[in-house]
Amino acid sequence: MRKNKPATLKPGDKIGIVSPARFVIPSEIDGALKWIRSKGFEPVLGKHVFDRMDQFAGEDKDRASDIKAFMEDPEISCIWSTRGGYGSVRLIPFLSEISLETPPKWFVGFSDLTVFHSWFHVRFNLQSIHGPMLYSWNESPESLESFSALNRVLSTGRIDYEYNRHPLNRGDEMQGVLVGGNLSMLYSLRGTDLDLVVNHKILFLEDVDEYLYHLDRMMQNLKHAGWLSGISGLVIGGMNKMNDNNIPFGHTPEEIITSLTADSQIPVFFGHPAGHQDRNMPLVFGEEIRLQCMGDIVHSRQ
Repeated sequence: MRKNKPATLKPGDKIGIVSPARFVIPSEIDGALKWIRSKGFEPVLGKHVFDRMDQFAGEDKDRASDIKAFMEDPEISCIWSTRGGYGSVRLIPFLSEISLETPPKWFVGFSDLTVFHSWFHVRFNLQSIHGPMLYSWNESPESLESFSALNRVLSTGRIDYEYNRHPLNRGDEMQGVLVGGNLSMLYSLRGTDLDLVVNHKILFLEDVDEYLYHLDRMMQNLKHAGWLSGISGLVIGGMNKMNDNNIPFGHTPEEIITSLTADSQIPVFFGHPAGHQDRNMPLVFGEEIRLQCMGDIVHSRQ
């Protein structure tokens, strides 16, 4: 096993539950906690999981202390976030002294938790899982599929699923180390010590509730930074609940991205089932991924 790949989980392993961003109340994660126990794992709640200070789950230093405690606890095999919102980036200064003296462990989350995916990748070269959070749990078929796939990743390390090919896809195959996450968060980290190096890697992007003009502005930033020409491929997840002005911007998210990648030869796949949606299939950042278009179906494997 590579040093940067955490071990798979086995029955009885403990999962540390943290709230790095927006506050959460117990009833919002009860279903997910029951699901965790049904899979044979033991959820361990951080001391400040249900704290509240304004919109945050308590003080920055307290939210960070839960993450630090679980990262340094050899009995914890995985750290899983309750929900996103905003606030993860505020915790980074409180985590500067962490070292990976214990075996590496999985970190699971998405959206605002993109900050931690970048932090784990840049500072520790450690793989992490972009996947559903406890707050995401519901009994829809799409949610159940996503949580089942996450359990498979945690228990076996395998990812293998299919989705429909998008008409704007370019190319038939891409392979490389996967990085990325929420576009707004990655954009906010540009020029900082958490900025990703994406050359020769596959970049995954998703977002929600953005104005179309701002999506264009963020993608323009990536283009001028060389991100859209130096990567091995671009994978676009959910671009959901996008907003427009009274005077329409005139292009869909997919059209915006297509136009800004038109002068490069990189393969681009749209509609990957991950992001702010019930079907939020897990992805392992830092791992080699292979996507193949076969007819009208895309095969995703790691």
